[in-house]
Amino acid sequence: MRLFLAIDFPEEIKNSFSDHISGLQKQYLKLRWVNKPSFHITLKYLGETDSALKGRIESTLNKAFQTIPLFNLTTTPTNFFPNNKKARIYYLGLENSKTLNKCYDIIENRLSDLGIGKEKRKFSPHITLARMKNYLLDPEQQKVMLSQEFKEIKIPVTHITLMQSKATFFGVKYIPLHKFSLQ
Repeated sequence: MRLFLAIDFPEEIKNSFSDHISGLQKQYLKLRWVNKPSFHITLKYLGETDSALKGRIESTLNKAFQTIPLFNLTTTPTNFFPNNKKARIYYLGLENSKTLNKCYDIIENRLSDLGIGKEKRKFSPHITLARMKNYLLDPEQQKVMLSQEFKEIKIPVTHITLMQSKATFFGVKYIPLHKFSLQ
């Protein structure tokens, strides 16, 4: 199973994201836009994981997340990864959150104890809205996309979700497998 840890959103939050990008989707048909059910914040990509390791991950993180209080995240304006010259991802940013960073640190440290390598890149939490695989936006297109006002959204975080990424004929589907409740 291909697994990752994520923050999943309530339906009304996903609706807000979907409503925001609907106009851009019609303008920029060559981009691969994220479908409403797929909006999330990736905390850790685990890759192919067997069921024995999945069970150990669940057991380890169930205990660890019991120390984390419920919290909110707040969105910030959109931007591009890795940068505007080589834009590959159009994303919605998030305000810095000590509690989110603590969740990330718990994941990295506890899973490292299970033999899962730590991420080498800096943690940059975001919500992917679109991908540009074989298409580059020109500077004017980027400017138009970045000028789209995105209302600040407060996102309640009540749990972390272990998700499965499953390839289907219609694209990738994300399946929640286990929820780690926060306090």
